[in-house]
Amino acid sequence: MNVSLQSRLQSVASDLPGQIASEAPSLLSGGVEFLLGVLLLLFVEYYLLKDGAALASWVLSTIPLPESGARELFSAAEEMTWAVLKGHVLVAAVQGVVAGVGLFVAGVPNAALWTAVMAVLALVPVVGVAPVLGGAVLSLAVQGRVLAAALLLAYGATVVAVTTDGLFFGPVILGLLKVTVEVFEDRYDVA
Repeated sequence: MNVSLQSRLQSVASDLPGQIASEAPSLLSGGVEFLLGVLLLLFVEYYLLKDGAALASWVLSTIPLPESGARELFSAAEEMTWAVLKGHVLVAAVQGVVAGVGLFVAGVPNAALWTAVMAVLALVPVVGVAPVLGGAVLSLAVQGRVLAAALLLAYGATVVAVTTDGLFFGPVILGLLKVTVEVFEDRYDVA
Protein backbone atom coordinates (compact mmCIF):
# COMPACT_ATOMS: atom_id res chain seq x y z
CA MET A 1 0.00 0.00 0.00
CA ASN A 2 1.45 3.33 -1.01
CA VAL A 3 0.60 6.27 1.26
CA SER A 4 1.68 9.84 0.58
CA LEU A 5 2.83 11.03 3.98
CA GLN A 6 3.44 14.56 2.75
CA SER A 7 -0.08 15.02 1.38
CA ARG A 8 -1.55 13.47 4.53
CA LEU A 9 0.41 15.86 6.79
CA GLN A 10 -0.54 18.82 4.60
CA SER A 11 -4.19 17.77 4.87
CA VAL A 12 -3.88 17.55 8.65
CA ALA A 13 -2.16 20.95 8.74
CA SER A 14 -4.92 22.55 6.66
CA ASP A 15 -7.60 21.01 8.93
CA LEU A 16 -5.78 22.14 12.06
CA PRO A 17 -7.36 25.63 12.39
CA GLY A 18 -10.86 24.12 12.19
CA GLN A 19 -9.95 21.48 14.76
CA ILE A 20 -8.54 24.12 17.10
CA ALA A 21 -11.70 26.22 16.72
CA SER A 22 -13.93 23.25 17.51
CA GLU A 23 -11.79 22.32 20.50
CA ALA A 24 -11.41 25.91 21.76
CA PRO A 25 -13.76 25.50 24.74
CA SER A 26 -11.95 22.41 26.01
CA LEU A 27 -8.56 24.03 25.32
CA LEU A 28 -9.63 27.10 27.27
CA SER A 29 -10.92 24.95 30.12
CA GLY A 30 -7.68 22.98 30.19
CA GLY A 31 -5.68 26.20 30.15
CA VAL A 32 -7.66 27.61 33.07
CA GLU A 33 -7.22 24.37 35.04
CA PHE A 34 -3.48 24.41 34.30
CA LEU A 35 -3.20 28.05 35.41
CA LEU A 36 -5.14 27.34 38.62
CA GLY A 37 -2.92 24.34 39.29
CA VAL A 38 0.22 26.46 38.88
CA LEU A 39 -1.21 29.16 41.16
CA LEU A 40 -2.11 26.54 43.78
CA LEU A 41 1.39 25.08 43.53
CA LEU A 42 2.95 28.52 44.04
CA PHE A 43 0.61 29.22 46.97
CA VAL A 44 1.48 25.94 48.70
CA GLU A 45 5.18 26.37 47.96
CA TYR A 46 5.15 29.90 49.41
CA TYR A 47 3.59 28.75 52.67
CA LEU A 48 5.84 25.71 52.90
CA LEU A 49 8.85 27.96 52.53
CA LYS A 50 7.42 30.59 54.86
CA ASP A 51 6.32 28.15 57.58
CA GLY A 52 8.67 25.29 56.77
CA ALA A 53 10.34 25.36 60.19
CA ALA A 54 6.98 25.10 61.96
CA LEU A 55 5.95 22.22 59.71
CA ALA A 56 9.25 20.40 60.31
CA SER A 57 8.87 20.92 64.05
CA TRP A 58 5.34 19.50 63.98
CA VAL A 59 6.44 16.46 61.94
CA LEU A 60 9.35 15.86 64.33
CA SER A 61 6.97 15.88 67.28
CA THR A 62 4.56 13.42 65.66
CA ILE A 63 6.99 10.82 64.29
CA PRO A 64 6.88 7.71 66.52
CA LEU A 65 10.63 7.76 67.12
CA PRO A 66 12.87 9.14 69.83
CA GLU A 67 13.92 12.70 69.01
CA SER A 68 17.45 11.64 68.04
CA GLY A 69 16.05 9.06 65.60
CA ALA A 70 13.61 11.53 64.10
CA ARG A 71 16.39 14.10 63.65
CA GLU A 72 18.59 11.45 62.03
CA LEU A 73 15.73 10.55 59.68
CA PHE A 74 15.15 14.24 58.82
CA SER A 75 18.84 14.86 58.23
CA ALA A 76 19.22 11.88 55.90
CA ALA A 77 15.99 12.73 54.06
CA GLU A 78 17.08 16.36 53.59
CA GLU A 79 20.49 15.34 52.28
CA MET A 80 18.98 12.82 49.88
CA THR A 81 16.28 15.23 48.67
CA TRP A 82 18.84 17.94 47.87
CA ALA A 83 20.93 15.40 45.97
CA VAL A 84 17.89 14.35 43.94
CA LEU A 85 16.93 17.99 43.25
CA LYS A 86 20.44 18.70 41.99
CA GLY A 87 20.17 15.57 39.88
CA HIS A 88 16.81 16.76 38.52
CA VAL A 89 18.36 20.06 37.40
CA LEU A 90 21.17 18.12 35.71
CA VAL A 91 18.67 15.77 34.02
CA ALA A 92 16.64 18.77 32.79
CA ALA A 93 19.76 20.37 31.33
CA VAL A 94 20.74 17.10 29.65
CA GLN A 95 17.22 16.57 28.30
CA GLY A 96 17.18 20.13 26.92
CA VAL A 97 20.54 19.64 25.22
CA VAL A 98 19.59 16.23 23.82
CA ALA A 99 16.35 17.66 22.43
CA GLY A 100 18.30 20.66 21.12
CA VAL A 101 20.57 18.35 19.14
CA GLY A 102 17.47 17.14 17.33
CA LEU A 103 16.48 20.73 16.54
CA PHE A 104 19.97 21.50 15.20
CA VAL A 105 20.02 18.39 13.01
CA ALA A 106 16.50 19.10 11.70
CA GLY A 107 17.56 22.64 10.82
CA VAL A 108 15.08 24.43 13.08
CA PRO A 109 15.80 28.18 13.23
CA ASN A 110 17.03 29.58 16.56
CA ALA A 111 17.81 26.09 17.83
CA ALA A 112 20.15 27.42 20.55
CA LEU A 113 17.40 29.61 22.01
CA TRP A 114 14.87 26.76 21.89
CA THR A 115 17.42 24.45 23.52
CA ALA A 116 17.67 26.84 26.48
CA VAL A 117 13.87 27.09 26.65
CA MET A 118 13.59 23.29 26.66
CA ALA A 119 16.19 22.98 29.44
CA VAL A 120 14.00 25.22 31.60
CA LEU A 121 10.74 23.52 30.57
CA ALA A 122 12.25 20.12 31.37
CA LEU A 123 12.18 21.16 35.03
CA VAL A 124 8.37 21.30 34.90
CA PRO A 125 6.83 17.88 35.49
CA VAL A 126 4.43 16.66 32.79
CA VAL A 127 5.16 19.64 30.50
CA GLY A 128 8.83 19.00 29.75
CA VAL A 129 10.24 19.66 26.30
CA ALA A 130 7.08 18.57 24.47
CA PRO A 131 5.71 22.05 23.66
CA VAL A 132 8.88 23.11 21.86
CA LEU A 133 9.48 19.77 20.13
CA GLY A 134 5.82 19.51 19.14
CA GLY A 135 5.87 23.03 17.76
CA ALA A 136 9.04 22.28 15.81
CA VAL A 137 7.51 19.10 14.35
CA LEU A 138 4.36 20.98 13.29
CA SER A 139 6.41 23.82 11.84
CA LEU A 140 8.55 21.43 9.81
CA ALA A 141 5.45 19.58 8.57
CA VAL A 142 3.71 22.80 7.50
CA GLN A 143 6.86 23.87 5.65
CA GLY A 144 6.68 20.62 3.68
CA ARG A 145 9.74 19.13 5.39
CA VAL A 146 7.84 15.96 6.22
CA LEU A 147 10.84 13.65 6.59
CA ALA A 148 12.56 16.06 8.99
CA ALA A 149 9.31 16.38 10.98
CA ALA A 150 8.84 12.61 11.17
CA LEU A 151 12.46 12.03 12.20
CA LEU A 152 12.30 14.75 14.85
CA LEU A 153 9.05 13.27 16.18
CA ALA A 154 10.60 9.80 16.37
CA TYR A 155 13.76 11.20 18.01
CA GLY A 156 11.69 13.09 20.60
CA ALA A 157 9.47 10.08 21.35
CA THR A 158 12.44 7.76 21.86
CA VAL A 159 15.77 9.35 22.72
CA VAL A 160 14.51 12.52 24.41
CA ALA A 161 11.67 10.79 26.26
CA VAL A 162 14.11 8.51 28.12
CA THR A 163 14.62 11.17 30.81
CA THR A 164 11.28 11.17 32.58
CA ASP A 165 9.74 12.19 35.86
CA GLY A 166 10.59 8.75 37.20
CA LEU A 167 14.22 9.79 37.28
CA PHE A 168 13.21 12.38 39.86
CA PHE A 169 10.48 10.75 41.94
CA GLY A 170 11.86 7.21 41.89
CA PRO A 171 15.10 8.01 43.73
CA VAL A 172 13.28 10.19 46.29
CA ILE A 173 10.80 7.44 47.16
CA LEU A 174 13.43 4.69 47.23
CA GLY A 175 15.84 6.86 49.22
CA LEU A 176 13.19 7.77 51.80
CA LEU A 177 12.23 4.11 52.15
CA LYS A 178 15.89 3.12 52.62
CA VAL A 179 16.53 5.84 55.21
CA THR A 180 13.33 4.99 57.10
CA VAL A 181 14.19 1.30 57.26
CA GLU A 182 17.75 2.08 58.39
CA VAL A 183 16.59 4.42 61.17
CA PHE A 184 13.96 1.96 62.43
CA GLU A 185 16.52 -0.86 62.26
CA ASP A 186 19.02 1.15 64.33
CA ARG A 187 16.43 2.30 66.88
CA TYR A 188 14.45 -0.88 67.32
CA ASP A 189 17.14 -3.49 66.65
CA VAL A 190 15.17 -5.01 63.77
CA ALA A 191 17.08 -7.54 61.71
